[in-house]
Amino acid sequence: MGSTKQYREWLPDQPYLFPPSPHEWLDDGDLAYFILDVTGALDLSAIESTIHIKDPRGTRPYHPRMMTALLLYGYCIGVMSSRRIERATYRDVAFRVIAGGNHPDHSVISEFRRQHLPALQERRHAETAEDPVERRRAATRAVKNDVCSRSFARCRRPGRDRGLSGRI
Repeated sequence: MGSTKQYREWLPDQPYLFPPSPHEWLDDGDLAYFILDVTGALDLSAIESTIHIKDPRGTRPYHPRMMTALLLYGYCIGVMSSRRIERATYRDVAFRVIAGGNHPDHSVISEFRRQHLPALQERRHAETAEDPVERRRAATRAVKNDVCSRSFARCRRPGRDRGLSGRI
């Protein structure tokens, strides 16, 4: 009975000999890597041309692919607020991988969204219009979304269609 339990070594203040690679932090099939692949394939020339028109003086802008990837990843996981996206670039591993060590301010994220989201939406609709299969899928999604939203609205009013509204 004299043996004591040995714990694993724990040294939270020990510095790394080599900094860890951010790509080791997430699994290979993580959504963040998918978003990075998607944004790598997007044509962002409309956004880049808008940025190049601006006055070259002042602080350098963040890369439009990184900003687009941050917004897309945030939308995919339900983080819409630019303040929360900014905070996530410090705290969330996937956002850190996407941002690549950058931490854009919430006002920069918000301004990027305000200026360039219409261009991203136009590009999405243009790509959908070019591909007939994707057009059909988009139409199917629109119908499904409409049906689901109507069903959800009906579910939010319990008893209305069943004559129970007086009892609720």
